[in-house]
Amino acid sequence: MAKGNITEFIDGYVESHATRLHMPGHKGKAVPQCGDGLNVMFERDITEIEGADALYVADGIIGESEKRMAGIYDAGESLYSAGGSSQSIKAMCFLAVRYSKTARPIIVAGRNAHISFIHAAGLLGFDISWLKPGSSLCESGVTPESLEEHLKGLEREGKLDRVAGVYVTSPDYLGNRLDIRGISEVAHRYGCLCLVDNAHGAYLAMMKQALHPLALGADMTADSAHKTLPVLTGGSLLNISKTAPAELGRDAKQALLLFGSTSPSYLIMESMDRLLPYLEEQKKLLDETGDNDFETAARKVSDLRDKLAEQGWEIYGDEPLKLTIKVPENGERLAAELRNCDIECEFADRDFLVMMWSPANDDEDYERVSHAFAEVRNEFVTGDAASDSGLPTYSLPEVKFRYSDILFSDYEEIEVSEALGRVSMEAAAKCPPAILPIVPGEVINEDVIKILNFYGIKTIRVRI
Repeated sequence: MAKGNITEFIDGYVESHATRLHMPGHKGKAVPQCGDGLNVMFERDITEIEGADALYVADGIIGESEKRMAGIYDAGESLYSAGGSSQSIKAMCFLAVRYSKTARPIIVAGRNAHISFIHAAGLLGFDISWLKPGSSLCESGVTPESLEEHLKGLEREGKLDRVAGVYVTSPDYLGNRLDIRGISEVAHRYGCLCLVDNAHGAYLAMMKQALHPLALGADMTADSAHKTLPVLTGGSLLNISKTAPAELGRDAKQALLLFGSTSPSYLIMESMDRLLPYLEEQKKLLDETGDNDFETAARKVSDLRDKLAEQGWEIYGDEPLKLTIKVPENGERLAAELRNCDIECEFADRDFLVMMWSPANDDEDYERVSHAFAEVRNEFVTGDAASDSGLPTYSLPEVKFRYSDILFSDYEEIEVSEALGRVSMEAAAKCPPAILPIVPGEVINEDVIKILNFYGIKTIRVRI
C-alpha cells in the first residue's frame, strides 16, 4: 500500500519519469498539435496503477483521503464521485431502495427534484409519491407538517411499509433552505430514511451554525463539491451519517460503481484530495475563533444583499453564499446587462437571476457587482412593488405509468400546443422553475401546457 496521499503519489510518479505502458493514451504528455497547455494536466492524469488505489475498492490513498473528508463532514462515510452529484444522487436512491427490501418501493419526494432523481426512478424501478408543492413553482414548499400529513395518508392507504425514503432538495437552485431537522425527525418517526440533495450546499459544513443536512439529521446527502468548493467540475461526495444503518455504508461503493465510470478521473480526485488541508484548517479556525473564510464570505454576501435591497432590488432565498434577485419578466435582460460589465452569473430566466459566491471571490468582485447593479438600477427598479410575473397555477398531473415501465417505449416529439392528454416521455422544464411541471409517465394537462408555454418550451416528447 502506498504511503502519503493522492497528491503526493502523483507528485512522485511524475518525478519518476516512468515509461507509461498503461492508460491513458497521452502517456503523460501532449502531442504538439494539442498544445503545450495540456502537458501539466496530462502528466498528472493517471489510471489505477500499482499504489494509486482504486476508487470503488479504496483501501489505500483514496480510502485515506475519503476518511479525512468524512472528518470534515462528521460523517460515517464520505465517498468520492468523479461523476458529479448525478452519480451520488442515483447511488443514494439505490441504497435506500436496497435497504427497504420491498417488492415495489416508494420514495416520497419534493417536486423540485433534480433530473438525476427522475432517471434513478426509471433505472431502479421505484415509485415516486410526490409531496404536494407549495403555492410557488420556484420552491418546493415541503415542511415537516406537510410531510407528516403525506405519510399519514400513505399509512391509511396501507403503503407506508413500502416507503424506502423521503427525498428533498435543500438548498434549492434559487437559494431556499428547508427545515431539514424537522423533516428528518418526521421521516424517522415513520421509519423512513431522510435523503437530501445538498448539491448546492457542500460548503455548509464549514459554517458556524449547523446548516449541513447531516448535522440536522439527514441519513444521506449528495454534495456537489465542485459547485461551491475549489474542486474540478465533476467532483462530488456521497455522505452517509454516523447514525444511519450500517448497511448503507457497506453497499455504498457498489452503488456508486453502478452509476459511475470504472475509469474515474484522477485529476478530479486529486483536486478533492488537495482541498483537504484547506478545509481542515478552516474547521480548526472555526473551532478556535468562530470564524473562517466561509463565514467571512457569508458576511460579505449579506452586506451586498442589504446594499442591493436598499437600492430597491427584490432579494429571494436565504442561502448564505447565494444571492438571487427576483426581477419579474426581466431576469435574462438583467443578466445581459451584467455581462456587458464583465459579470457572468450562474443562471437567469425570465424572472430570476442567480449569483453564486465563495471565498475565492475577492473584494474587487463585490465592488464590481455593487457598482454594476447601481448603474442599471433605474432600468429595472421602479420604486413600485415588484409585479407578479404571471406564473401559471399548478397542480400535480395524473400518473399514468411508472417511468421504469415506459423507459423503452417509442415516442414522438410534438408541439406543446398539441400535447393535451398525451403521456410525457421527458421531464420538460427549464432550471428553474424549481418545480417540475411534468415528468415521464404523467398526463399533460392544461396547467402543464400553460407553464411550458410560459417558459418558452415549444416541443415535448410523448409516448406513442
